[in-house]
Amino acid sequence: MTLMNREISHALALRIAWVAGAVVLALLFLVWPYQHWDQPHLSSVLLGWWHVADSLDGGEWSFCLLMPAVVAWLVYHRRGAWMKLHLEGQWSGLGVMLLGGFFYWVGFKADVGYPGFAAVQLVLAGLILLLGGVSWMRVLLFAWLFMFFMWPQAPLEDYVASPLRVLTAKVSGSFLNAVGVATEQQGSALQSAAGGGYTLGERFSLDVDKACAGLRSLYALMMISALFGYLFLNRWRSRLVLFMCSLPLAMLGNFVRLMLLAIGSIAVDSEFAVGRQLGDHLEMSAFHELAGYAVFAVALGGMFAVSAILERKPLETVKRRLNTSAGMAQDEALSPSKTMVPTGPLYTRVAAAAGVAVVTLALSAWFGGQPPMADLGVLLEMPRTVGNYQRVAEEGMTAAERDILLDDVEMRRGKYLGGTGAGLTAVIVTSGKNRRSLHPPEVCSPAQGYTITSRTPVPIMLEDGRVLEGRLLRMFKDYVAEGSGERRRSTVLQMYLYAGKDGVMANDYYEHVAITYLHAVFKGVNHRWAMVSCVLPVSDERIGERNPVAEAMGFQEVQGFMAAFLPQVLKKS
Repeated sequence: MTLMNREISHALALRIAWVAGAVVLALLFLVWPYQHWDQPHLSSVLLGWWHVADSLDGGEWSFCLLMPAVVAWLVYHRRGAWMKLHLEGQWSGLGVMLLGGFFYWVGFKADVGYPGFAAVQLVLAGLILLLGGVSWMRVLLFAWLFMFFMWPQAPLEDYVASPLRVLTAKVSGSFLNAVGVATEQQGSALQSAAGGGYTLGERFSLDVDKACAGLRSLYALMMISALFGYLFLNRWRSRLVLFMCSLPLAMLGNFVRLMLLAIGSIAVDSEFAVGRQLGDHLEMSAFHELAGYAVFAVALGGMFAVSAILERKPLETVKRRLNTSAGMAQDEALSPSKTMVPTGPLYTRVAAAAGVAVVTLALSAWFGGQPPMADLGVLLEMPRTVGNYQRVAEEGMTAAERDILLDDVEMRRGKYLGGTGAGLTAVIVTSGKNRRSLHPPEVCSPAQGYTITSRTPVPIMLEDGRVLEGRLLRMFKDYVAEGSGERRRSTVLQMYLYAGKDGVMANDYYEHVAITYLHAVFKGVNHRWAMVSCVLPVSDERIGERNPVAEAMGFQEVQGFMAAFLPQVLKKS
């Protein structure tokens, strides 16, 4: 009997399929150097994922590192079902694997990790279908879907979490006003209104900030609700409803947190409830930290309540399911299947899976790799005259900025007088070899103590007739004046855009990242970007006062300055 015509036991066939799948996954995602991951050397997809999850945003995404263990337990939990399934592989899985290989190549060529994460999901799904079949995919579907929580989703912060923070602040402000606590809301900031002998923000000044109410808390709650529903609920409809409730429950938790901070500030003081401001850093109080747990306490309590409404006795459900699964596995272990499996189809599909891995790595080696870094699209020179403005000083990078930014990042800063006479600062920052070396102002400005109240795209009409689109940030920072002890507010406008090679422009951080990867893959252009911006202080007033005329004039001033500044610093394409 030839090797291809042999028959082997069902248990041995399972072991061959598991080992073959593990080898393919390890070769592609654990062994092969994939990208730099903000490091000087190349690392594989999974080693890079570990680095990113452990270090991104100060380790705030480190809970993603627990997901492989959870997924492994979910697969083990269903062992009583998949151990009885025959290996009835479908060739459609080969197509899914090839799609995963394409994403792998895209990420390898563009030196970016997220296509590699997508490749892990697709290649794994393809392996399940190719070696096991549709019945295996049904049994392991939830474990496969749950793997999506492995991947940190920081790029969605601006597009998902930021609007939710503003909405939470708006709802909280409306509630406080409704119960008689006069409150003003600007963007994600909440402050007690002026009146009754108090100035604006004197009783409380809160911000639904990224660390306390951003995507990470929502992401974690979505993960918990998905696992909770899978274990405690019987019907998929109930599980889906519970999962959809994670968003309003997260908002409810953040609402309760804000109410606790507001009550604590009014009853005691802001330092007790929120913390002390030490320069640009907020030293969080113990009360503030405890209030942060309200997000999860309220959300988890809400999950139990929703589960009880959807299905009665959820705890009995999970006990029954766990006992049933253990019993099925025990019966299987006591009486292993005697079914014989032909080796021909199994070995053919194993060879096809290995072939996809080899072809993917070969194409990545032959046609992958980053294109050479392109020249800058800007001149690193601050013009002496910009319209009616005169340069009065030119500076490079400060020592603090040099400590934060990578060594090959360059910066030029020029201070100009003209217009209102308040003084305007123009800044050009270039990326280095690492394309994540440019930070969005929406991250840097809050780190310096500013609260961003609006983020708006605006047209910039150049003298030659071209119209570019920039991004305008309005932000403020409250402080206590030295000597007088007066509480004051500094309002600032910042306009910026990103300039690449040959006149390629972007007005958003993630837009410039997307252009970088698309051009690297499909045009062979590796942009070295420069962020061109100008910053204008528009007012510095006592809290409670506001000059909308000054802000309107400031908007026209930064718009006009950028229209005259850009033609002088952008290289001709």
